Amino acid sequence: MTTDFIVFNHGSVLIFTAATQAAIDVLPALGLDGWQQLDARTFAVEYRPAQTLVEQLLNSGYSFGRGNQAQLPFAGTIRRAGGK
Repeated sequence: MTTDFIVFNHGSVLIFTAATQAAIDVLPALGLDGWQQLDARTFAVEYRPAQTLVEQLLNSGYSFGRGNQAQLPFAGTIRRAGGK
């Protein structure tokens, strides 16, 4: 299964990196402010709004799988349902 987003927990801020073209394509629909965009693939969100963002991604057909940072809340990977 393809990982669309990689998420790192940095305490009060979560860093999301789009790992696929599908993830890059969905970025404009997320309603991010310019200051949140770190580069074309990476953005930062404070912890509380990140909870809403993860819910938004889940409601859009993405699934959440924990990666090597599973001990940290919300850290891991986000995949589209049916992604390869």
